[in-house]
Amino acid sequence: MNSFVVCVFFAVGSLGFDTDQDVPVNIEQRLLQMQLEVQKLQAEQSELIDILGPLPDYYAEQLPFPEDNSSVTLMGLKSTPAGNHSIEQSGFQLPGFPCGDGTFGDGSVIIYYPELDGVQKYPIVSMMHGSGNGMFGDLCYNIASLGIVVVAVRRGVCGDMTAQQLHAVFGSQQNQDLHPALKVVDYGSVGVIGHSMGGAWTMNTATQAAKYNIKAAVASHGFSGDAALKIPSDLPLMLVTGTGDPKRRFGWYAYNDTPARPKIFVNVYGDNHMAPAHGAPVNTMMAHFLGCYLIPNRHSCEIIYGDSDDSMCKAISMHDCDIQRT
Repeated sequence: MNSFVVCVFFAVGSLGFDTDQDVPVNIEQRLLQMQLEVQKLQAEQSELIDILGPLPDYYAEQLPFPEDNSSVTLMGLKSTPAGNHSIEQSGFQLPGFPCGDGTFGDGSVIIYYPELDGVQKYPIVSMMHGSGNGMFGDLCYNIASLGIVVVAVRRGVCGDMTAQQLHAVFGSQQNQDLHPALKVVDYGSVGVIGHSMGGAWTMNTATQAAKYNIKAAVASHGFSGDAALKIPSDLPLMLVTGTGDPKRRFGWYAYNDTPARPKIFVNVYGDNHMAPAHGAPVNTMMAHFLGCYLIPNRHSCEIIYGDSDDSMCKAISMHDCDIQRT
């Protein structure tokens, strides 16, 4: 059973008066108001549980996210890694995010990367979070395990999400001294992926594929009907949802409308809105889709488009697994 604990912290000053002055105030009334607000929040959280359903049985804790250049080796994923590279994760502060008003700001970026030998060049994927601050460590690790550098902007960065997603790549290209992995990236082979609101914005980013060397795009549990119409007809696109996501129909609408090719729509039995954040098996397939086009990796292409027992449409229980290649 899922439960929420709501903690309320307040200082005396927050009740509406200056503690240095003797200003009368009905404290009991203000406390009652706060209690009602807490009850409302608890009701909203309970409603969210009803909509999204309980976490699936492959639930995994989020992986750690260091903010500096220190690194950690990632192990013990819930989903099956798509590749066999060992992965490390660290973070850096990237300057120059366009805020949309003519100013620029710094932002925290998490980076997942394979072993660095100073010779091998890796494609790069920009991961965009949703309206929360989940960074989808399992999914990012899975992508990186194929031999791909993954950058993920953290919440709180200025500018719209497309600007953030693109700057995470090309701002990194301009500031390669910020992290050793940025020096081994092939910036001519870019992939984009996002979840929920980040998925919708990723579809918007994909409309600019030709300008920014974007080779493939994945939208997970978040879609934009407007952007779907504008995605280039030669850009590979994968849309992912689950039967436990009440907004799954918007993915199907976007899939039908987009001219992108090849295009894939998968609707996984039992997956709720946050399943990819918790080690969903479809994480492996999203990684293979990107690997198929960015590396390109023939084995990944066979997993996505093949007919073997370990292929995408057979390895996972799907309500829908639709592929249009032309």
